[in-house]
Amino acid sequence: MPPVPIEPLFVAPDARAVAVEVLSALSTVRLATVRGLLAFGGPSGFDPGLLETWDRTGIVRRERFITDVVRAETDECVALTALGARELARASGRAHRSGRAHRLSRGGRKVAHDAGLGDAMLAVLALGRAKKVDVRAVETDDRLLGSSVAFLRAGGQAVRTPLQPDAYVLTSDERGSRGLLVEYDRATTTVARMRDKYEAYAAWRDTGGPERTFQVKAMRVLTIVPDEARLARLHDAALEANGGRRSGFLLFAVSRDIDPRDPDRLMGPVALPLGGEARIPLFP
Repeated sequence: MPPVPIEPLFVAPDARAVAVEVLSALSTVRLATVRGLLAFGGPSGFDPGLLETWDRTGIVRRERFITDVVRAETDECVALTALGARELARASGRAHRSGRAHRLSRGGRKVAHDAGLGDAMLAVLALGRAKKVDVRAVETDDRLLGSSVAFLRAGGQAVRTPLQPDAYVLTSDERGSRGLLVEYDRATTTVARMRDKYEAYAAWRDTGGPERTFQVKAMRVLTIVPDEARLARLHDAALEANGGRRSGFLLFAVSRDIDPRDPDRLMGPVALPLGGEARIPLFP
């Protein structure tokens, strides 16, 4: 479909709803891979050529980044620019924020982390669009999600630990609102540090942190990991931090199972509860 310069977002009126849907999702997740965004838009009939037009006109910014230094592997990510946020607001009649285009020039691990997280959240948004899950909100600005917890460690040491998850998903079902905090792990943080984080999350839960911070009682924490080996290490560290007790509060999943190219996988058994033997659906 050729671009239409005089129309908002360079699309004809009959294609505008899909364009707004795709850019709104990009605004929400703030940064994603190009393949992830195209996978999200595909079921709605999004024209991939439009992404090229948006890149040329400054509505989005695309950039290649390194995913594996040893293997010299790269991927391409995309973010909504400030101009894009203004144009999206003009087309949709609603205010939107720009993405993390300013981070793209930094490259490296942070971009790979943010793009992977963005793809995972696109999969959640795709389920919401299909009405398979009642998704009320998705937040990926970690600056808005930070809190802290003060507690006593097993040895009697008093500590205050900051908690800053990467994303937050609010859903609803017949039993009420449910919150999901997301830790997106790329195996760049030590297992010991993650163990301390899980200990802090458990203390935060036990002291009413979910209701105090998010006004939600039913809360879980999902750690998305790159592979099964990392999942096993972090699961065991969390189990130790929780005194060997099983808990449905902490969940673990591999990134390949949370992908906008196949969002329905989230409705199947992909998440391992702490101390559990079988995986469960992330969204019942």
